[in-house]
Amino acid sequence: MVDTKLNLSVKLNIKRDQFALKTDLSLLLENMTACFGPSGAGKTTFLRHLVGLDKSPKTSIVLNGDILQDDDSFIETHQRNLGFVDQNPFLFDHLNVEQNIMLSAKNFSTVINKDLLGELKECLEIDNLMSRKVSRLSGGEKQRVAILRSLISLPKVVLWDEPLSAVGYKQKERLIPYLKNTCARLSIPIIYVTHSIDEILNYSDQIIIINDGKAEFSKNISQSLTKVQIPYLNRKGISVFLDAKVIRNDNRYGITIIETGIGRLSIPECQFEVGQRFRVRILSDDVSITLSKSKDSSISNIFKVKVKKIATDSKHMKIITLESGGTQIKARITKKSSEILNLELNDEVFAQIKTVAITY
Repeated sequence: MVDTKLNLSVKLNIKRDQFALKTDLSLLLENMTACFGPSGAGKTTFLRHLVGLDKSPKTSIVLNGDILQDDDSFIETHQRNLGFVDQNPFLFDHLNVEQNIMLSAKNFSTVINKDLLGELKECLEIDNLMSRKVSRLSGGEKQRVAILRSLISLPKVVLWDEPLSAVGYKQKERLIPYLKNTCARLSIPIIYVTHSIDEILNYSDQIIIINDGKAEFSKNISQSLTKVQIPYLNRKGISVFLDAKVIRNDNRYGITIIETGIGRLSIPECQFEVGQRFRVRILSDDVSITLSKSKDSSISNIFKVKVKKIATDSKHMKIITLESGGTQIKARITKKSSEILNLELNDEVFAQIKTVAITY
């Protein structure tokens, strides 16, 4: 086993055709690090350089003091001891599942931990597939086999590129926490590429955002996701992400009361326990503004805020930045509504958010 916290330094300066990616990252890998960004931004390219499948000039990759690549040296993939699962898992079609797994262990000169193998086979639900040819596996089955194969050699780090994209939602909801906990127990940090906001909010501990040709690392996931401008992320308004803690679950009404930077909010009942921390997402289109506190309303989340900024978007809508307790959210309203309210900077108003509109 290895220390669960590993220092990683990555300097890339890739330019080819219309693609460019420049990174200068230095971070401590611990638990699960999400890697997020739009399609084509370079997330897979980033991972393939880390694992040694791609090679570019002016590159420096150092993992816990070991130079994997620089101007004078290049460590081959099989010598890096990194577990990798590609978007389309590479398995040997002429071998069955068990042979694919054993081949991985052999390549890394690893003695198979039979207890771990048995546990992974059962929890990944592939114990009945071991004798089956890879060509007869479904996409989700191939991904689960590839995940097991990436772990069984006990690598320093696992790099997973959308490893469960072909797996059903319910199964994925069960597997991600299990895999995260298993890697923590084995002291193996995870770099996890995903397009799923839910996976980032619920399971990730820190984040690398790759966008517009550069990469940025942050331990403040909520703040980073709020700042990033990615069209599909903000297609229903500007997203704001808040750190939250469960105060109580109200089973009678099917709601959960949470504490956030803007105060206590009610959200649809969640699976988290009292005291547990997680993150919520609020869309600007789901936030309305009133000059006085509504008394006869179906909206439960009503709280005093101060107007900090007024901007206009490309569709002539007003983006109002509102602040409470040092934390900001945004409301997207029409120009007409803004004029009726006669909003000005530093005005004290009330924000309203429907309980069912807050997601996590």
